[in-house]
Amino acid sequence: MITIDEIIKTFEIIQDKNDKYDYLIDLGHSLPQIPEEYKNDNNKLKGCQSNVWININFKDNKSEISMDSDSVMVKGILQILLSVYNNKTKEEIKEIDIEAIIKKLDLDNLLSSNRKTGLQSAIDKIKSI
Repeated sequence: MITIDEIIKTFEIIQDKNDKYDYLIDLGHSLPQIPEEYKNDNNKLKGCQSNVWININFKDNKSEISMDSDSVMVKGILQILLSVYNNKTKEEIKEIDIEAIIKKLDLDNLLSSNRKTGLQSAIDKIKSI
């Protein structure tokens, strides 16, 4: 699985905004498939322009996160979140400075307001578990 550090390094190298979108789409293609049983109303994220499902379980005190969307661009954003939050304890999840990561990736300037709202909804759901 790709790490958040690898994603950040790639975003730092890419200067062109369109190339960053292309990279987000590439990340979306690398998002692991979510089991169909997790695509239900309980896991459906509210407030998103696209359909988004997030399922979080804990095994041996570590998060096991599955995510999916019907938008490849959103899948790329979810891959970033998966790289940040998957396989972490609840305590580690609470300590993550996601705002600093978003700033390093310059997502505030890259994403539309609707996508930023969806990103925040996904972060809120993960942190609420």
